[in-house]
Amino acid sequence: MIKTEVDKLIERVREARASGRLIVFVKTDEMQVVSDFIKQQDLIMVDCKRTEGGKATLPSVRYVLPDFTLKDEGIYPSVIDCPTLFVLMLGERGEKQTQDQQALYGKLYRFVQLYTRAGLAQVEDAAGQYGDTLKWIDRSLILIFTPQTPEIPASLALYSEYIPLRPPQGEELYVYLSGLVGEIDGDNPALHAVPGAHYRLFIDTLCSQFRGMSCTKIRQILLKFKNKYDRVYLDLSENDDHEAHNPKDKRMFEEDMRRLIRKEKEQLIATSSILQLKEPGGKKAAGMAKLNRYVEERSDLVKKSLHNEQTWRLNAPKGVLVTGVPGSGKSLMAKWTAHQMGLPLIKMDMGDVQNKYVGSSEQRMTESLELVNAMSPCVLWIDEIEKSFAGSSGNGNSNEVTVRLFGKFLNWMQEKEDDGVCCFVFATANNIDKLPPELFRSGRFDAKFSTFMPTADECGEIFDSLLDKLCKDYEESPYGEQRGKKLFDRERVNKKMLIERFLNGPLCLEDKLEASEKRVTRRNKFFTGSDIENLVKSAQERYVLRYGNKRGQHTEYDTDTFIRCMEEVLPDIRTYGETNLDDVATSFAIMAHNNLLPASYATLLPHDKGQYDEYRPDVLYQMEDETRHLEQMCAYDQCLYLAVRNVLNAERKRILEKIEIMMKNK
Repeated sequence: MIKTEVDKLIERVREARASGRLIVFVKTDEMQVVSDFIKQQDLIMVDCKRTEGGKATLPSVRYVLPDFTLKDEGIYPSVIDCPTLFVLMLGERGEKQTQDQQALYGKLYRFVQLYTRAGLAQVEDAAGQYGDTLKWIDRSLILIFTPQTPEIPASLALYSEYIPLRPPQGEELYVYLSGLVGEIDGDNPALHAVPGAHYRLFIDTLCSQFRGMSCTKIRQILLKFKNKYDRVYLDLSENDDHEAHNPKDKRMFEEDMRRLIRKEKEQLIATSSILQLKEPGGKKAAGMAKLNRYVEERSDLVKKSLHNEQTWRLNAPKGVLVTGVPGSGKSLMAKWTAHQMGLPLIKMDMGDVQNKYVGSSEQRMTESLELVNAMSPCVLWIDEIEKSFAGSSGNGNSNEVTVRLFGKFLNWMQEKEDDGVCCFVFATANNIDKLPPELFRSGRFDAKFSTFMPTADECGEIFDSLLDKLCKDYEESPYGEQRGKKLFDRERVNKKMLIERFLNGPLCLEDKLEASEKRVTRRNKFFTGSDIENLVKSAQERYVLRYGNKRGQHTEYDTDTFIRCMEEVLPDIRTYGETNLDDVATSFAIMAHNNLLPASYATLLPHDKGQYDEYRPDVLYQMEDETRHLEQMCAYDQCLYLAVRNVLNAERKRILEKIEIMMKNK
């Protein structure tokens, strides 16, 4: 027998009745579950069958709760002449819905008074008119189905049972899917053979894709696939040499199955104003080689999470926190992570949880996390997480709602693996000094990375990555396909050109490095990834406005003219390192203080060998062999190193005071 949510619900309801809880709240939005559940009332109320005329009669089912009224301090209910199963359904919250719930809770409270014999003396004085009613009250049951977590009043809590209907997980899901595939695909010859390794792998794959989804939704998807392909299971192993199953057909079959499941999952969050489904990005972020490698290594663990849990007792990776200077590519990295893992990317806007639904923030947070669970396996991207949880550290300045939301989120992160949820959390932050310390404790994230200003070589990689995308988009456009030409002369407009002609030239380094004094001007331009993207875009705009119309139908950029456009726009671009050098230095100090892992292998300002020291009385940063370190750098990297180092030391007192305030707030 396939054990569904209905079977589990029947067991839980019967246990509740046996323990004297005659009001049962069931959290589910699956109407099919409600329908199937009611059809099996004989199993729910098996002890309440009556015999009339020698024939067993099932308990009565009503969809309206009688209005138990109070009169002369006695309880006078509407007559209940048999054991009754009351089935009620609550909808979405709203002003009217809240009023209806208050009226419902009033009826439930009077029901509890009857059940506990609160008005027994008055009822018995009614010449036995309501005596039978009390007997049937004891054997009746009120079932309330709701799509949201109910707010059960204290006066009802002792006599109420709350059952959140959860999708099958783990071994239960494997058994359910095996039985369901056999039921739907019973006429498939491939299923008549003894299940081999591939069949088990097929069910494992389905388990991974269906985690978090209800039995009803799973059945609907498999029926769709059965209708389209006349089968659910296809032996995709290499030894299946049936002529109708060529490798191309097998790949299409398998990919179509994944696509259908993903499409159904996407519909789950289509109407959510808090969660957004984002398109994963196929381009990794340049300048984050260490983080890129970390994600690549964890991708296989995520893809095989169910197998690893069953075989090795190893839970799926929890996720990463990435913080650092703005414009360094954190958002791009989140999109590439989802692409690398082959999972849907969900972005959560925590601001909407609080701002858009005043008074129901915790409920919205709960619903959002439940939707994420249903999308499992997935990547959850929380951008600028510090804006959502700033002030949740529990001190006197904390916002109560923020504290409660933060608690719910932390609890979900801690327990999602126990609930069978495979969700890789990719959280980004620009200012970690505003984050509560609970977010840094073990069990929240597997690793915490920091991003910093890219070196000259990393700037070149970012530049090449941007041009590659522009050229690829052009080549795939009608213009590019027809002309068969490149958008740029990539042999000339490339990483080397940027580094030699721009970064290490007078356009960026206005003053030469004074090696003896190791001083450098703040007027030098130091780039983030966003600054480089702005440089390319500004040059494109200058080119189109000044030279585009003169070239007629020729759409490719003239290389010399485009380079000249870059030179022309660069003086007017204010880079982040040029205007926010103090913030860059402070950000580095905070990252070093928290001992975060660098996202890059580059060691422009290493902080893992004692160069950064808060306890020195005179300087904050000092390298023992600085001359040798500088000799290995180009002029751009030398200037960037010295500029940040000088600010760290010159502003030592201010920076340490900020870190001290940060620690006190935590």
